[in-house]
Amino acid sequence: MAQMTTSFYATLADAFHNSRVQMNEVDDYIETAVNTVVNLTTGDEGAVDIEVALLTPVYAALRTTQNTVASTTPLLPAVRAINDYVINHSSGTATVDYLSDFIDSVISNEDWDFVPAYWIELSTDAGYATSSWPAGS
Repeated sequence: MAQMTTSFYATLADAFHNSRVQMNEVDDYIETAVNTVVNLTTGDEGAVDIEVALLTPVYAALRTTQNTVASTTPLLPAVRAINDYVINHSSGTATVDYLSDFIDSVISNEDWDFVPAYWIELSTDAGYATSSWPAGS
């Protein structure tokens, strides 16, 4: 089977990093909705009725969103598949150390200046040794 190019790997890892960034921002929008409901001006006509009707379901949406985006579990099978492909299709002996060497190649080929922070988080959560990977934001 074909080896993965460093630029292809970087593109995949960047996509997962960026999706994790977006996941972390989702609850900010719902929190704005909660604050909008809470901050209704008491003097506005119907403000109390609106707040009573909306606060519980909007706050429940916030809690659900926070719990959902906190988990990386749904992403881990794909992260494992990407990293395992690199390891299992190396030109030499397939070892976990090869992944770190490959990361060094991604950086030396100027596909990255550093490894995106959430790609490190996801790879760590998926069980890979990432302590030697140069981290970025």
